Formats: sequence, structure tokens, C-alpha cells
Amino acid sequence: NEMIKIAKDNGFLVCYNHPTWSLETALDYLRYESLFAVEIYNTGCIRAGLYSDDEHVFDDMLRAGKQGFCICADDNHEDGEQFGGWVYINADRLDYESVMGALKNGEFYASAGPQILSLVQEGELVRIQTSPCKKISLITAGRRGVAKTALDGEYLSGATFDLHKGDEYFRIRILDEFGHKAYTQAYEIEKM
Repeated sequence: NEMIKIAKDNGFLVCYNHPTWSLETALDYLRYESLFAVEIYNTGCIRAGLYSDDEHVFDDMLRAGKQGFCICADDNHEDGEQFGGWVYINADRLDYESVMGALKNGEFYASAGPQILSLVQEGELVRIQTSPCKKISLITAGRRGVAKTALDGEYLSGATFDLHKGDEYFRIRILDEFGHKAYTQAYEIEKM
């Protein structure tokens, strides 16, 4: 936590990378404060087939009241670990200030393939439009979750979900025909 604070005080964004590969458990990572983001998809870990994604870590932290974002990224220690995970940033310009501002404000989403074309909350509904995909899932802080799945031979290009205040937060996961995923950030339902 001291190192995170020093980095943050000096203008850095601190991301918690590959928690499962790092062999950490909730006893470790729930003690971290002021993280910018959690890496929920690491190309090196996934392609090696040794470790799964770390979505559960993101949810553990959110449920514990930790604020932060999620990212997908490459590890890039070896050949074959490139171009598997990235973030799509919503910025007006491609310059340092615009990109860093979008990152700091969570104006981005994480992907290992699919695209999120729009995400709009209207009262107690959230609508998402995506590139062609097979499944779109709403994940919440509680047990309630909803998934829309394409019929065999068909694709989804969006979905609409009801939001419930008791869910605390929601986030959406997209799954394409190749098993690749994209993830929205988490949004507090209290702010509806």
C-alpha cells in the first residue's frame, strides 16, 4: 500500500496484474488500497492454459467496497503473448492528456476481441450494442445475473437488461463465437 500511494502521488496509475498467476488470494488482494485497475485478462496466462481469467478478483474487490476499473492486457514476456488483450478508450484526441484523462475517469472498456458499440443506462434499464457475439451477461454484486444467448447459427448484436437497486452494481460481459470476451466497467446502481 505504501508503494501504491507513492506511485499514485507521483502521477502513476497502479494496476494489479494477473492475481491468479501471482498466487495471491483474497487475503492478499483485499488489503490493497487505491488501485487504478485489476487485470482480469492476461494474454500470457490465458494462452499458456495454466490460469483462468481473474474476473472473480474484480468482483471480490467491488463487493468489498474497493473502487477501480478492469483491464485486459498482454504480458509480452515471450512470443505468442501479443495482441490478445487491450482496452478501448473513449477519448476525443489521441494525445497524452486525452488518453490519460479517459483512463483516470474509467472511460474505457476491456477486451480480448469483441467490441462494445454503445452502453446506455435509461432509468432502470441498461442497453448495450456490440459486435456480433454469442452471449451477453449482466453480472451484479449479488447472486442475480442474467444472460442472453444466441440461438445456434445466430448472433446477438445487443441486449437490454433490467436493473435492480439491490444488485448494488452491474457490469456486462460479452462472449464471441471464438470464446473471446469483452467487459464493461462496473457501475453503481445507487446512482440511478
